[in-house]
Amino acid sequence: MKKFFVVFALVFMISCNSKQEDASEEYFDAVKREVNDKFGIMSYFAGLTVTETAQGTVVSVLHSNNALHLEANCYVYANGIWKEMYKQPLKALLNNKPEDFLFKLDEKIDTYTLSKIVKDAKKDIRDKIDVSDLKLYQLAVRPPQSSNFTNIHYEVIIKSDSLQRQFNYQYNIDGTLYDAELNNTE
Repeated sequence: MKKFFVVFALVFMISCNSKQEDASEEYFDAVKREVNDKFGIMSYFAGLTVTETAQGTVVSVLHSNNALHLEANCYVYANGIWKEMYKQPLKALLNNKPEDFLFKLDEKIDTYTLSKIVKDAKKDIRDKIDVSDLKLYQLAVRPPQSSNFTNIHYEVIIKSDSLQRQFNYQYNIDGTLYDAELNNTE
């Protein structure tokens, strides 16, 4: 059985009204609003990644206007200009439709949950080690690898500059933790 796999290779910059350090609901609302303003709320996505860099907030999306279309487009937004970077074929499992693997932001992605999982990951790290400079490095919405939509999940990477280390967490769509890699924090 073939697995659905999407590679997020490109990123684009957007401006957010809130500071990234708090990764608040407002922060994620600003990201979601920027994406919805460009593509509309009826658009489908094969993935969404938010990354913090020295230049600011960077977001990568694989977008499809039509769930029946077997191709998504990667878009880049920088300095107020959107650019289409490449086309990504969508590979669905045998006997499944592409819409089984795609999601709409307003239907599946809850900014409260995004903010909560970042806070939960930071708290978990602080409970295990003494570190004060934790910040969101990356949050990705990953599509399911089967038509079971409950398998859509979030991947969160928290970074500490003072420790020069990253902490990786994976959460279910409802915000429950299912895997954490603290990179030998014991």
